[in-house]
This record gives sequence, C-alpha cells and structure tokens, in this order.
Amino acid sequence: MLPGISIWELGWRDEGNGKGQEGACGPFGAIQRNQCQASNSRKLRRQEMDERKSQVAPGGEKKRKQGAIVLLALIVLFIFFVVVMVINSRKPSYHVIASENVDKGIRGAHFVRVNQVLIKEMANNWLPNDLFWPTALLDNMPNFQLGELEVVRYNVRVLRDNLSRMRTTDKLDHQAEAAFTSLSNDPYKWWFPSAESRWRLAYDYLEVYYRNLASGRSQFYPRADNLIELLNQYLSLMGGANTRLINAPRDIIATLALEEQKQKAPASVVDVDIPWRQIDDNFIHRLGPQEGGKILEIRQQRVTGFPELPAALPLLVHKTHDPIA
Repeated sequence: MLPGISIWELGWRDEGNGKGQEGACGPFGAIQRNQCQASNSRKLRRQEMDERKSQVAPGGEKKRKQGAIVLLALIVLFIFFVVVMVINSRKPSYHVIASENVDKGIRGAHFVRVNQVLIKEMANNWLPNDLFWPTALLDNMPNFQLGELEVVRYNVRVLRDNLSRMRTTDKLDHQAEAAFTSLSNDPYKWWFPSAESRWRLAYDYLEVYYRNLASGRSQFYPRADNLIELLNQYLSLMGGANTRLINAPRDIIATLALEEQKQKAPASVVDVDIPWRQIDDNFIHRLGPQEGGKILEIRQQRVTGFPELPAALPLLVHKTHDPIA
C-alpha cells in the first residue's frame, strides 16, 4: 500500500480510470470488495430514486394544486349559497309608499298604490320559479310570496269586478282587466312568459289605471257593498288557509267539505292527508295573505278611501259574523 493513500481512495481512482466494478473497488480482499460493491449499489439506487422523483414530482405537484383550487372553489361556492339563501330568507319588515306618489284627492289612489308596492316587491325578487339559483333550495320564503300573490289577486279581481264599475253589468275597465289577467299567470313559470315579467306588466297596467283615475277616464267606487265584497274575499282567503292548518295533523286523513259542514244531513268527505313536510309550508303560506292584509289596513279616507265605512260597519258585522248552526 502506498504511503498516505487508503485502499478506498485507490479504488475510486481506478473507477475514474474507466475500469469495471471489480477494478473500481480494487483488487484487494473479498470482504473489502463486497463492502465497496454494496456501497456502490446503494448509491445507484439512491440516484435512480432521485431521478424517478424528479420525473414524478412535477405531475404530482400539479395535481395537488388542482385539488387545492377545486377545494377552494367549493368552499367559495358553499359560502355564496349560504349568503344568498340567508339574504332571500328574510320576510319584508315594512313597506314604504312615498306620499308624493299618491294624490289624496283621487279616490282609490292608496288602494292602487298599495297593490303596486306588493307587485313590485314580488317582481324584483320572485322565488317560487327559481331553477338555477341557490334560492331554488329555499322553502319558506317562496310559500310566503305565493300567499302574498293570492291577496293581490283577490284585490285586483275585486277592483276589476266591483270597485271600477258602478254596476256589475257595466263594461269592465280595460286596465283593471289586463292587470288581473297578468297576475293570473302561472307563478312557477320560468319563461315564455316568466312570472316576473307578468308581474311587471300588471304593475304597468295598474299605473295606467291610476293615471286614468286622475284624468277621469277610469272610476273607483268606494261604496259599502264593494267594501263588503272585498272583505268577503279576505274571509274566503284566510278561511282556506286556516282550514289547511286545522287539517294538518297527521291523524286527520279526511274531513267534511266546507260547504256542507253546516248541514245536519250526511255530507261528503274530502281527503286532507297532508304530508308532514308540507305542514310548515301551509303555515308560511298563510303569513303571506296576513302580511298583505296588514298594509291594506282600512282607515277611513286614508288607505283604501272608503268614506262610507262608518255606515257600512253594522252591515259588515252582520255579513261577517254569521253563526254556524
């Protein structure tokens, strides 16, 4: 052995000279040669593993980045859904009717404007026909709006049939008739035509009717008999909602028909088996007409413009408090 040079250094020098594996580890004892070969094998395996990692790492890193982006997108989408649903789940707390938009000298001005406020509110954010928006997952607010729509339909129908005519045999007011026709559109229709477009059309027809009232081309007759008809419609609407709530318990499968409950003779039976998941829908639906009725609060010569209200009160009490036999 040369002075100052180990057998391992001799082996690596031989490897640099281009000799085989045996020459690389040196022509020394078998033990040293085996140790050298094992060490070289480990180094080769490490090099191969490093090369494989360098080839696989870019693809794996790309997949991890894509997974992180997808996860982030799902989180953002979930937050968006929650925020949109929360915002649209709020029931309207109040309605504002600008005084400058109402001419107190026109009979029926408040009645028309109040219905326009309800229609505009529905047209701007109508939920029951949503298909591709987070609000399609909502349950309560769409039922509330359907109840509100009912009270508006009843108002405009009485306006068309009674309030805008001296007698029921007179010609229908064209604008009132067109407004009622527009409101009769299917509330679940998404297009051709959409429900919102028909509500906006009804709003425009009522606006024309309001202008005609101001110019004298249309009429509004706030008589006691017309008021009675309007209240009777409210009674019918709330009675139907109340009946759905009464018949909601799961142990009630059938009940007597409403028109026959006063009769002593055997009456027909109506199936009212209401699924448990629809009980809350009936309750929320009932709140819609109730909310619409609040802003149609009857005040003499202020909201609905019925100057004959005091004289009509005894007749109203007689008509609306008919005792059940």
